[in-house]
Amino acid sequence: MSPFRLALFLTARDLIFRKRMVFFVLFALGFLYTNLIFARCMVLGFERSISHQIIKVTGHLYLETEHDQDYLRRFPQIVESVHAVPWVEEAIAIYSSPAILELEQEKHVTTVWGVPYDETLMGLRSRIKRGAYFSAPDANQIILGRIAAKNLRDMLGKDSVNPGDFLEVYFVNKKKVDRPGMQPLESKYMQIAGEVDLRDYVANQYCFVPRDRMDAILHRGDNADEIFIRLKEGTDEKEAQWHLQQMRLPGLVRTWWDRDDYGVDDMVRGFDIIGTIIFGVSVVSSAVILGFILYSSGMSKRRQIGMLRAIGVPDRVFWTGFILQALSYAAIGIVTGSGIYLGLEGYLQNHPIIMPFGDLYPIARQQVFVGSMVLFVIIAIVSAFYPAWKICREPIARVIGGT
Repeated sequence: MSPFRLALFLTARDLIFRKRMVFFVLFALGFLYTNLIFARCMVLGFERSISHQIIKVTGHLYLETEHDQDYLRRFPQIVESVHAVPWVEEAIAIYSSPAILELEQEKHVTTVWGVPYDETLMGLRSRIKRGAYFSAPDANQIILGRIAAKNLRDMLGKDSVNPGDFLEVYFVNKKKVDRPGMQPLESKYMQIAGEVDLRDYVANQYCFVPRDRMDAILHRGDNADEIFIRLKEGTDEKEAQWHLQQMRLPGLVRTWWDRDDYGVDDMVRGFDIIGTIIFGVSVVSSAVILGFILYSSGMSKRRQIGMLRAIGVPDRVFWTGFILQALSYAAIGIVTGSGIYLGLEGYLQNHPIIMPFGDLYPIARQQVFVGSMVLFVIIAIVSAFYPAWKICREPIARVIGGT
């Protein structure tokens, strides 16, 4: 019998007679392998979730004012030019103003966006959770973001701030700021039309009024603060950004990654650190458990190995046997862990974790699976070296004698 076939026979025999150890490996290494995949895929899911949800609310690209600009002037012509680009699905211009909401002598500072009555980019109409959408393009009404409404309730009590209530809104008129003798605040009583949940942490802190009504209060005319741009499916954001920049539009064309108002990089970095810690702990734990299993296995058949060495079986048979045993355990862990992960992924896709920025569930990538498998195999091979070296270096007489 060749050395490899003999090593294979001894490994198979050992696995058959050590069923309890195989079941332990099944659960322990399966769980650790699941962690290797799950941690990385959850980070990928976090990035996808937050980017996808922000795009749902404010589009893929933004046209913003430059440092020396107060407004994007003549916005109807700008929006028309942007709409003419074939890969643009929708573009809307908004007004934006810091504001103070006052209700029952309690004040709350927020930002108010003036949005077109017929907009579909943000989907305000379809995301109303309480009350209703604006009754008319120039309605004297305000829609509260979910977090803005919650902050008001925290100040006033849980039964307050309902659709139909009136509150006083103090808009900051940028035209009058820093001008002596001019009052920069424009006060207006407005009715709460409803409450919206955009599933976006930042946007849910804002409030919304019809753009025509905000124009009547602040006299903005065709001067917008920002233009949101949604691209057609499959369009590359960076390429679209470059093309729009070549159109010499007034203002800066940016992606939401460029702005990072949401602190996304910090959040992703935090998730990534947590994922790396879990990944590292799983790697070390896998190496320790495999090393312990192989070492205990080697010690349990120490005399048998000594007798085989005494009749001339070469050491490479035992080295090969330990490596094959380690690879067998690794294969059991990979198969079990993959099954556990796929079950978790399927469950979380149907029952995602509800987060302020969107639905969170793991995203499987082929490179994550392949990389984890290769790493697990390397861990198994490395873990086999010490017990194989320990057994093969001992004197044959002492091994057979059990000392």
